[in-house]
Amino acid sequence: MKLKHNKPQSTSTPKSLVPMTSLTSIVPTTSSYPLAIILKEQASLYAFKDYNENAPAITFTFDNQKKVKEAVKKIAAKESLLFKAKIAHDNYE
Repeated sequence: MKLKHNKPQSTSTPKSLVPMTSLTSIVPTTSSYPLAIILKEQASLYAFKDYNENAPAITFTFDNQKKVKEAVKKIAAKESLLFKAKIAHDNYE
């Protein structure tokens, strides 16, 4: 059984989704897209791009986000102490 793959018709289609021929069941594909999902009665087959390509970038982003949050907390704590010291200094004068 040969499958004909349609190219995306518009640029509004998300890059991770590539519309393919209408099928009634999940069929393994020979392309570089390993996963396929059938959506309800339309039985439209969407192949998802291999997520392993994006996993390192996503992991790097989350690690950086965690580091930034920790740095912001430390800076906020120091600024809070400086602000309290300034208030105490102003009250002393």
